[in-house]
Amino acid sequence: MDIEYSIVNIITLFGAIQGFLLCWLVYKKRAGNPKATKLFVLFLFSLSFLNLHYALMDMKILDSYAPSYMLPFPYKYFLAPAFFFYLRSSVKITNGGAYNKAVLWLWAPAVIYGIMRSYWFYIAVKESSYRIIAELVVSNFFRVNEFVFLIFTTLILIAGLRFLKKAETSPIGHQKGSKNINWLKLFSKIFLGLILINFVLTIVDLIVHDGDDTMLFNYPNLIINSAFIYWIGYIGFLKPNVLIAKIKRPPVSTLSPKEEQLAFDLSHSMEQDELYKNKDLTLLDLSTHLDISPKELSNFLNDVLRVNFSEYLNRHRVEKVKVLIASADLKKYTLFALAQEAGFKSKSAFNESFKRAVGMTPSEYLRAKR
Repeated sequence: MDIEYSIVNIITLFGAIQGFLLCWLVYKKRAGNPKATKLFVLFLFSLSFLNLHYALMDMKILDSYAPSYMLPFPYKYFLAPAFFFYLRSSVKITNGGAYNKAVLWLWAPAVIYGIMRSYWFYIAVKESSYRIIAELVVSNFFRVNEFVFLIFTTLILIAGLRFLKKAETSPIGHQKGSKNINWLKLFSKIFLGLILINFVLTIVDLIVHDGDDTMLFNYPNLIINSAFIYWIGYIGFLKPNVLIAKIKRPPVSTLSPKEEQLAFDLSHSMEQDELYKNKDLTLLDLSTHLDISPKELSNFLNDVLRVNFSEYLNRHRVEKVKVLIASADLKKYTLFALAQEAGFKSKSAFNESFKRAVGMTPSEYLRAKR
């Protein structure tokens, strides 16, 4: 058997080896968050397997046994769901935890494609030939499948980023700015960028070669995949706690599903709708907006969030003032003008609420920022 070597397949092969090694090390230390560990390992193993498969194919090693081209492992379709559920296992904001029946269908493409590959592998083994592989290539199945995989993965990664944004704004254990959240967002964006580059290269290859599937786009993609694996390895070997670090939140298991929904709706009303900017907003107004009774809202604020209605509103108003101070031209506006923009009616209420929340008066805060 003549093995063909190139700088690309060597880099790709070593990227796969490093990925498998990191899988073993991470799984070996699966303490603290075993579910996130297993999902991360599945993701990285699938990504490394992709590199290994294409490296061996480019080196002509798979040519020695035809069925090896159709190994019944749907590695591409494991990437997105494994990564998505890894995110959900690292950031728990609902009692449902990482697995929610509404999104379990994300594993369906992997199951279906795994069954298809198993059938083709069986045929290839039985016939000990390339016939089934050749027929799939001629039918353009692999070309179509590549686009389906890229679109599927892109949509799932966008959903993952939306999930992280929701986790940041959740009033239950607010995590905005958390190092773990920031890491997961960076991880997701880089992975999404890799997929989008793959998408562009695939389209360019088809355009340049008049619709012929030359597979030349795989070379830059494999280099990018390898760089991604090397980067994950760098993080994993030097900062292993970053990869599998369950974000700590106050326990929410005592909240009912209805209370969790109320917490989310309340946060959305403040963060997105900015209802606190209404100077005359009352408990009745907010409860009507949320379609619950004033007593139910008051009990939730006091028993769950440990604040009364006025304190809750003023906390959001203070945060808004801090944002306005950072962005406004203070030569044109007074501090109280900004406070009024944030919903405060009186200067005394503004000063008192600001000092209680920040630990200094608005003027002291402004001087500290200059």
